[in-house]
Amino acid sequence: NELCWSYTWLSDLDGAVVTCGRIREIEPDSPLGFYNTSLAYRVAGDLAQGVLWDTRAFEIDPDDHELQAHLAEQWLGLGDLEEANSWLQRAEATGPDEPATVATRVTDLLHREQATLAAQLAAEHLLADDRFWSRDIIRNAFVADALRRGDGNAALESYRLDNAWAFEDPMLPDLERPSWTVNDLVEMACVLKKTDLASARAEQLLSAA
Repeated sequence: NELCWSYTWLSDLDGAVVTCGRIREIEPDSPLGFYNTSLAYRVAGDLAQGVLWDTRAFEIDPDDHELQAHLAEQWLGLGDLEEANSWLQRAEATGPDEPATVATRVTDLLHREQATLAAQLAAEHLLADDRFWSRDIIRNAFVADALRRGDGNAALESYRLDNAWAFEDPMLPDLERPSWTVNDLVEMACVLKKTDLASARAEQLLSAA
């Protein structure tokens, strides 16, 4: 399973598909061999294959709300809002307040050009667990809306939940999570630059990144 993920994030689709196939050989009743194959194709940009393999995973584990939410997200990416909503309704029935479900509903609202509703939902779930990048998706919708409204302080404050160290002086980056830390630093710097709250502070964040 870990090797399959490693190939996926190295953009080695062939290696990922072969390794995920070994998961299915070792444990054919596990949805992981199917789900991880889907992930490999999705990272490679092939959403149609992603849907195919996640649907096979769903046949094995029909009660997994995260799997249902992932299928909804993929159908959104393919432009089929009706099919996406069908899967999202299943996810909301199975895990209504779970991070992946909420994040996918936020994404669905954005696809339907209902940014205000997406931001309102996001504001209620800024403390959601970060399952499959759910917190980033939720926070990004909130931040985008805050910037549209000209409320840079609210946009920036939403990062404090995960990055209290970035608001201290001197700033001591969280080196235990280097890739996440760099990403958040750059995002916070961009918020500062867009709102012109403190250009010097933005430069400090980028320097730390």
